[in-house]
Amino acid sequence: MAQLSATDVSFILPGPSPFFLGMSSECQTETDSENAAGTLIAPPISQYPREPRKFFKFAYEVFTTWARTTASGLGMVWSSKPSMFKKAQYKLNNAATLLTAKALHRDMAKALAAGDKRTLGKICTKVMGVPMLAAIDARSPKKRYTWELVKYRRGPRIASQIVAPTTSDGSGPLLRQVVVSIASRQRRTEEVRRHRAWEEVPGSIKEVDVTENIVIVSIVHPRTWKQSEWRILGTVPTMTPEDWFAEKEILNKLEQEEYRKKLEADD
Repeated sequence: MAQLSATDVSFILPGPSPFFLGMSSECQTETDSENAAGTLIAPPISQYPREPRKFFKFAYEVFTTWARTTASGLGMVWSSKPSMFKKAQYKLNNAATLLTAKALHRDMAKALAAGDKRTLGKICTKVMGVPMLAAIDARSPKKRYTWELVKYRRGPRIASQIVAPTTSDGSGPLLRQVVVSIASRQRRTEEVRRHRAWEEVPGSIKEVDVTENIVIVSIVHPRTWKQSEWRILGTVPTMTPEDWFAEKEILNKLEQEEYRKKLEADD
């Protein structure tokens, strides 16, 4: 059984492994990742650095990032309390979020295979939807695919969740971003149209194991604590320690630049 990962497939092309769907030649656009800053999808511990100092340094980053992002969600729940002794108006409800992510993942894969633009436009953000729609337009009208989720190889899990303001002054809505890791076995079939009938292409049935980190987002309005429907933003790979520290350095430089601009504006 072929083993594919999010790094090999999903991050290279937007969608639920379009390479697996046989469309690598039709859509070669990288996922336009607009995830909340500081999204860290940690690799398995077996892929941590072997040197003890580097191992514990990265493990510390994973723990502190998890603590910070978890605190952002709990902070939003706490902020929704009318008073200390009243119930919060907003709940994270992670169990329901996982169920929604699984359903969106299945719907997206089926829609991409079937060329269902309407469904893709409804459940995906423009960042992810536009290149997928372009891939469908690039297909031959005499070609189509079927897609099936054979089984989950393990239970989908929340790999990261972040709550971030959508405006610099924090006065606007909040973005809630959740990354759900889905390990599944998927099957696809290619069909061609001949003599007004669809025929299965011999040898086109393929079944592979795929791991995808699906990013879903919604908007929460602090005044009413109403949340928009979840939509798929894209997929992200697990990060190596080198990738994470490089991203962290960039974020630090951006923060320093913002701080400098703020000081200049105050003067």
